[in-house]
Amino acid sequence: MKKRNLIALLLCAVMLLTCGCSAKAKTFTASGMTIELTEDFTEKDMLGFTAVYQSEDVFVFALKEEFDILGDEMNVDEYAELVLEANQMDTEVKHDNGHTYFTFDKTVSGKDMTYTAVLYKGEDAYWMIQFACLSKDYDKLEDTIFGYANSVEF
Repeated sequence: MKKRNLIALLLCAVMLLTCGCSAKAKTFTASGMTIELTEDFTEKDMLGFTAVYQSEDVFVFALKEEFDILGDEMNVDEYAELVLEANQMDTEVKHDNGHTYFTFDKTVSGKDMTYTAVLYKGEDAYWMIQFACLSKDYDKLEDTIFGYANSVEF
């Protein structure tokens, strides 16, 4: 009887690992930007952002800043420094895997959150796309977040 229960338990474990439980990719589009997330994400409206997407684990906040407002002379690093200065943030701009980004921590509604803000220069605007998750989950979600950042197109 114990052997039969163990076999049943192992079969269940194998089925869970191979059932394709991961969510399917889904492309979202807003104001000339596309990003590939998963079906777990839903689109939200939030004042001050061009687009907001939410899943159980990750939030995505996209902000488009038109060249009409900021001009088009800056490179992405200069735009990043402008964002940090305007928001009085003391963090450093980083470069990795072709991304210009910075990270910061913030407590929101009593929860410690880690944000990764990836900056882009499109054809008609600068973009800042922030990926946020619980700080305690950041290490396990970091690769996923940069995977989402890699999918951004204008």
